[in-house]
Amino acid sequence: MLRIILAISLALALTSCHEIPRQNERQNPPTSGEISQVYGKAKVKYAVDGDTIWVNLNGKDEKVRFVGVNTPEVAKDGEPAEFMAEEAKDFTNKTLKNKEIFLEKDVSDRDKYDRLLRYIWLEEPSSDPTLSDIENKTLNGILVKEGYAYANYYKPDIKYHKYLTKLEKSAKENKLGIWSDGPKSKNENEKIDQTYLIKGNKNSKVYHLSERDSYDTVKKKNSVYFETEKEAKEAGFRPAR
Repeated sequence: MLRIILAISLALALTSCHEIPRQNERQNPPTSGEISQVYGKAKVKYAVDGDTIWVNLNGKDEKVRFVGVNTPEVAKDGEPAEFMAEEAKDFTNKTLKNKEIFLEKDVSDRDKYDRLLRYIWLEEPSSDPTLSDIENKTLNGILVKEGYAYANYYKPDIKYHKYLTKLEKSAKENKLGIWSDGPKSKNENEKIDQTYLIKGNKNSKVYHLSERDSYDTVKKKNSVYFETEKEAKEAGFRPAR
């Protein structure tokens, strides 16, 4: 009987010894290798514009659209470049070209154009990012802080929206970049807050809410903006289906 009791005690002791390391492992912070897998480490090729780049990720070329920001549009389809568009593109290109970065996903993986939607970390991401991390370690935050981009969001990708909005407020107060007294297009004042505005297509008479994918399908030359749906409807527009 004594032998049986001793055998059971030994077995329990060995079991508990195996469980303790597993519990400790869960409490340890992720290693550099684990962070790379979670966030995705990529090599930058070049910038398409201020908020879009081409990278090589896991041996495959991918187009990446920055989450939470919107830089002025470069010249395209016969439309001239918007104020600060080329400066934003040059800044992104000089900051990232041929460098390794970390790509962080919010909720959405890709947009309708098959571009990866990511936050761009210039160094290993923090496990619990602060405002300081976003403004100094992510290109998304740096672009907004320096006045190269507007803080912009589309639900559900709003992880750092509050931080980016604070950085935008600071850039605006200091009149940096897009907030300076430089030349503006006739719709520039409307575009400043377009994240919160309703965009109508003056040809189809259909209006689009900012959180809808269809919002970006309306070309600039066909766009008109409304502050409320009531205003859009009174102007003869109907909601997008």
